[in-house]
Amino acid sequence: MNRFLFTIPVAAAAILATSITAFAADEKPKAPDAPEAARAKHAAGDRLKEMTEKLALTEEQQGKLKEVFAKYAPKAQEVRKDTALSQEDKRAKMTEIRKSETEEIRALLTPEQKEKMKEMRGAGKGKKAEK
Repeated sequence: MNRFLFTIPVAAAAILATSITAFAADEKPKAPDAPEAARAKHAAGDRLKEMTEKLALTEEQQGKLKEVFAKYAPKAQEVRKDTALSQEDKRAKMTEIRKSETEEIRALLTPEQKEKMKEMRGAGKGKKAEK
């Protein structure tokens, strides 16, 4: 009888361990960058749409802006993921990336669009200050 009582918990533990292992093996590993990459792509699309509407971008400018966004998104993502960097270092690197990206964007704009972009950025800073 004691042997039987000892066998039941051991068998139950073996069955439980096997089922957990089988269940874990069925799960497909998720791409760690999938959500962040999708979010970055969506954000770039939103930025392009907003800039197109507010700055009246031509199709040529839109295509070139997509290229600029595609160039800098991986760089920003790399900085965000770098666990070796302090928050201060990340902030400094992100500022450099944004500055370079903005310079390339401005190079694609007409003088009128540059002025409008400057106004848009000023309005955005005002909204942040209000919060």
